[in-house]
Amino acid sequence: MEKATTVFTAADESTVEGGREWGRKAILAGWAITMLGVVGYCFAMMRAPQETGLLQALFTQGILGWGSAVLLLGGVATWLAGNFAFVREVVELPEHEADKEEL
Repeated sequence: MEKATTVFTAADESTVEGGREWGRKAILAGWAITMLGVVGYCFAMMRAPQETGLLQALFTQGILGWGSAVLLLGGVATWLAGNFAFVREVVELPEHEADKEEL
Protein backbone atom coordinates (compact mmCIF):
# COMPACT_ATOMS: atom_id res chain seq x y z
CA MET A 1 0.00 0.00 0.00
CA GLU A 2 2.85 2.35 0.79
CA LYS A 3 4.34 1.87 -2.69
CA ALA A 4 1.15 3.10 -4.34
CA THR A 5 1.22 6.24 -2.21
CA THR A 6 4.87 6.82 -3.07
CA VAL A 7 4.23 6.36 -6.79
CA PHE A 8 1.28 8.75 -6.66
CA THR A 9 3.35 11.32 -4.83
CA ALA A 10 6.17 11.06 -7.38
CA ALA A 11 3.67 11.40 -10.24
CA ASP A 12 2.04 14.35 -8.52
CA GLU A 13 5.39 16.07 -8.06
CA SER A 14 6.32 15.55 -11.72
CA THR A 15 2.95 17.04 -12.74
CA VAL A 16 3.54 20.04 -10.51
CA GLU A 17 7.04 20.53 -11.90
CA GLY A 18 5.64 20.19 -15.44
CA GLY A 19 3.08 22.90 -14.70
CA ARG A 20 5.74 25.20 -13.33
CA GLU A 21 8.01 24.50 -16.28
CA TRP A 22 5.14 25.24 -18.70
CA GLY A 23 4.48 28.51 -16.89
CA ARG A 24 8.14 29.52 -17.10
CA LYS A 25 8.33 28.67 -20.80
CA ALA A 26 5.09 30.53 -21.53
CA ILE A 27 6.37 33.62 -19.71
CA LEU A 28 9.57 33.61 -21.75
CA ALA A 29 7.74 32.88 -25.03
CA GLY A 30 5.22 35.64 -24.35
CA TRP A 31 8.02 38.10 -23.72
CA ALA A 32 9.79 37.13 -26.97
CA ILE A 33 6.59 37.33 -29.02
CA THR A 34 5.76 40.73 -27.54
CA MET A 35 9.24 42.04 -28.34
CA LEU A 36 8.79 40.97 -31.97
CA GLY A 37 5.49 42.85 -31.99
CA VAL A 38 7.20 45.95 -30.56
CA VAL A 39 9.87 45.85 -33.27
CA GLY A 40 7.20 45.52 -35.95
CA TYR A 41 5.21 48.33 -34.35
CA CYS A 42 8.28 50.61 -34.43
CA PHE A 43 8.87 49.89 -38.12
CA ALA A 44 5.19 50.44 -38.93
CA MET A 45 5.15 53.78 -37.10
CA MET A 46 8.34 54.96 -38.82
CA ARG A 47 6.92 54.10 -42.26
CA ALA A 48 3.58 55.84 -41.67
CA PRO A 49 2.98 59.46 -42.71
CA GLN A 50 3.23 62.00 -39.91
CA GLU A 51 -0.31 63.31 -40.28
CA THR A 52 -2.04 59.98 -39.52
CA GLY A 53 -3.39 58.95 -36.15
CA LEU A 54 -2.02 56.08 -34.10
CA LEU A 55 -4.47 53.34 -35.12
CA GLN A 56 -4.70 54.59 -38.69
CA ALA A 57 -0.92 54.58 -39.01
CA LEU A 58 -0.70 51.06 -37.62
CA PHE A 59 -3.44 49.51 -39.71
CA THR A 60 -2.60 51.24 -43.02
CA GLN A 61 0.80 49.53 -43.08
CA GLY A 62 -0.66 46.26 -44.32
CA ILE A 63 0.71 42.99 -43.03
CA LEU A 64 3.39 44.75 -40.96
CA GLY A 65 0.83 46.76 -39.00
CA TRP A 66 -1.69 43.95 -38.57
CA GLY A 67 1.03 41.43 -37.78
CA SER A 68 2.49 43.73 -35.15
CA ALA A 69 -0.89 44.15 -33.49
CA VAL A 70 -1.47 40.39 -33.47
CA LEU A 71 2.01 39.71 -32.08
CA LEU A 72 1.56 42.29 -29.35
CA LEU A 73 -1.82 40.92 -28.25
CA GLY A 74 -0.76 37.28 -28.56
CA GLY A 75 2.50 37.86 -26.70
CA VAL A 76 0.83 39.64 -23.81
CA ALA A 77 -1.86 36.93 -23.61
CA THR A 78 0.79 34.17 -23.59
CA TRP A 79 2.79 36.01 -20.95
CA LEU A 80 -0.27 36.43 -18.73
CA ALA A 81 -1.29 32.78 -19.15
CA GLY A 82 2.22 31.70 -18.15
CA ASN A 83 2.16 33.92 -15.08
CA PHE A 84 -1.23 32.62 -13.97
CA ALA A 85 -0.17 28.99 -14.50
CA PHE A 86 3.08 29.47 -12.61
CA VAL A 87 1.50 31.30 -9.68
CA ARG A 88 -1.34 28.77 -9.46
CA GLU A 89 1.13 25.89 -9.21
CA VAL A 90 3.19 27.67 -6.55
CA VAL A 91 0.19 28.70 -4.42
CA GLU A 92 -1.78 25.45 -4.58
CA LEU A 93 0.92 23.27 -3.03
CA PRO A 94 2.02 24.69 0.32
CA GLU A 95 3.70 21.40 1.34
CA HIS A 96 6.59 22.13 -1.03
CA GLU A 97 8.16 24.87 1.06
CA ALA A 98 11.66 24.05 -0.20
CA ASP A 99 10.54 24.66 -3.79
CA LYS A 100 9.14 28.08 -2.87
CA GLU A 101 12.44 29.14 -1.35
CA GLU A 102 14.24 28.35 -4.64
CA LEU A 103 12.06 30.86 -6.50
